Amino acid sequence: VREFPDVFTASYFANTDLENNTISSFYSGAMAHSKDYSLAEAYSAKPDMVIVSPSDPLAMQHLTKECREQNISFIYDPSQQIPRLSGEELLHDMQGAYAMVVNAYEAEIICKKTEITLEDLKSKIELLIITQGKNGSHIYEHGVLTEVPAFSAIEIKDPTGAGDAFRGGLLRGMAAGLPIKLSALMGSLCASYVLEHVGTQNHHFTVPEFIARFRSEQDDQGLLDCLLQPAAVSK
Repeated sequence: VREFPDVFTASYFANTDLENNTISSFYSGAMAHSKDYSLAEAYSAKPDMVIVSPSDPLAMQHLTKECREQNISFIYDPSQQIPRLSGEELLHDMQGAYAMVVNAYEAEIICKKTEITLEDLKSKIELLIITQGKNGSHIYEHGVLTEVPAFSAIEIKDPTGAGDAFRGGLLRGMAAGLPIKLSALMGSLCASYVLEHVGTQNHHFTVPEFIARFRSEQDDQGLLDCLLQPAAVSK
């Protein structure tokens, strides 16, 4: 973790109306310095996988390039930076990605900017996950579609942060070695918790509570019990 006393922490601001339409603004702050550091500086042992999340566009280019050069599997998650990235930059960054996670609107914008079709995108990415809002998500693994349903939300109060929550649940499942569909279902449930609260990080749950709620709607065949074990910590 690096501190830059002359700037504030990167900040995202969302204005959401009663129909859940959102206008977003962003201050990059210290994040603008991310382009000055390499992936190798962040670990002592080669990681199994890297997720390249929205950051300074140059930092994202450097990270994807490093992953390709070091033969590190990576997930490309351009998200909020898609409007800033050109079609050429998007094609460069997604090259060699194991997976990409976007929502339906973002997938449409990527296809327009890169001048490729969704079929082309599915052929370029081994694991393409496109979230569909209240309709869950679509997983294309080697081009084969698997539909993943959404979990019911008790009451939708604020959609902001649901996409990040989905990624959190998805990655936790993948890190535990769970099947991709089950991992995506974990992401769907995490997103439901966020939808039920105002603010992106005001929800909370214990692992047993998460598993119980999951099993109230979906059958994990006992696989989620692995989450009750202490997670391994990389050093």
